[in-house]
Order: sequence, then C-alpha cells, then structure tokens
Amino acid sequence: EHELDDKVLTAGLASSWKNVVKSQLMRLKKLQKQRDRFAVWSKSVQPIISGKEKKIAFKVLEELAKESHQFPATADMVQRVRNLYHRILRWRNSVSSQLKSGQKIEMNVARVMFEEGEKLEVVCDEMKVLRKEIKTTRVW
Repeated sequence: EHELDDKVLTAGLASSWKNVVKSQLMRLKKLQKQRDRFAVWSKSVQPIISGKEKKIAFKVLEELAKESHQFPATADMVQRVRNLYHRILRWRNSVSSQLKSGQKIEMNVARVMFEEGEKLEVVCDEMKVLRKEIKTTRVW
C-alpha cells in the first residue's frame, strides 16, 4: 500500500514538472519571437536614429513609432524613435497651423520654420510647401 502511494506521488510529481517545463518552454518561445521582431525592427530603425540615412519620410517614421508600441518603452531605440517622432509631429503641427491660418507668413519666420524642418531631416508636405513658398517669394 505504501509503495503504491509512492508510485502515485512520483507519477503526479513527474506530470506536474512536465507541465511546468512545457509552459516555460512556451513562454520562452513567445519571448524569443518578440525578441526576434524587436531585432528586425531595431535593424530597420538604426540608420534613421544613427543619422546614416539623410532624411526620413514622416509617414515611415510614423509607422515605426506605431510599431514601437509593441516593444518595451524602456528600450533605448524605442525611446529615441518616439522622441524623434514627437519632435517632428510638434514641428509639423506648428507649421501646419501657420499655413492653414490664412495669414501671410513673414519670410524670416518661414525660413526659421524651414530650417527647423531641415535640422529634423524630415520629408513631409509641410517642408515642400515651405520650400515652394520661400522660392516663390525670392523670385518675386
């Protein structure tokens, strides 16, 4: 009788450990997939953050910023992408509101806005409009 209890106990323990190991392996596989996705994302972001890529289209940066929400917010690369995105977004909103206001923008103000956009190294409609307006004003 005592020997039968030991066999049942041993079988129960073995089954429990098997389930623990199985769940941990599943957890590790999930973490590995997340890490692999982060590695691919980081590789695509690296040229933008390092400055190797001359200019970035705002839509591309916006997509990368959206994708960054599936990764840990504390990761350096994630923080850098989000910070860059928010800086450019603030600049775009400011320029866009100036352009849509209907008020004439002074040449020196337009140049300052354009230079700020140049420093951000962004390609977007606002930069195109500013460039066009500055060129048009110079010709006039």
